[in-house]
Amino acid sequence: MVYILHGDDEYAIAQFLSDLESKLGDPATAAMNITRLDGKTYNPDSLLSVAGAMPFLAKRRVVILTSPLTRLTSPAARQKFCEQLEKLPPTTALILVENRLLVDDRDRRKGVGVTDTGLPDID
Repeated sequence: MVYILHGDDEYAIAQFLSDLESKLGDPATAAMNITRLDGKTYNPDSLLSVAGAMPFLAKRRVVILTSPLTRLTSPAARQKFCEQLEKLPPTTALILVENRLLVDDRDRRKGVGVTDTGLPDID
């Protein structure tokens, strides 16, 4: 399960993440099952080891990767990242947060690449 949050509305993104975290249940247990990675500093080779860990006393693990495109500058890096996404276990929700729009304004006005599915069910 992969979610892509993009755009410059940092408050809305933070609210979405907060709501998602609250769905994990008890805050202490939720904290043990949430990992935050910064795309500028994380090791891309470690993504699967972090995301592949089994949830602890919960049904789901959440990995939040901010600025994921920072390290995906070559075709080989993008290909490897896509291969890692295919190997994510069903118990992990990976949330990619890019603080810029990933579609241009013209396409966004047409609704291309824009969906509003509401808060995902991570139970």
